[in-house]
Amino acid sequence: MAQLPNRSRQSSQSNDSPSAVRILLGDIADTTWRMFVPALIGIVGGYSVDEKLGSYPWFFIAGTVLGLTIAGLLIKQQLSRHI
Repeated sequence: MAQLPNRSRQSSQSNDSPSAVRILLGDIADTTWRMFVPALIGIVGGYSVDEKLGSYPWFFIAGTVLGLTIAGLLIKQQLSRHI
């Protein structure tokens, strides 16, 4: 009687390495938070300081520029790791 191949060993070997789709989705999620979280914190923070001080739009603009700068630096850091 012939033995059937051990399917459990084959399936565990394929699950050990992440698939290309998982890697791609992970990179997309990583880039997304790096872009939007600092920008949104800067925008909301600047707007709330402007509301309290009555200095609209100066802190809003500064927070937006600061948030976008931090986002750009985080994405540059991510890209330099992959290159």
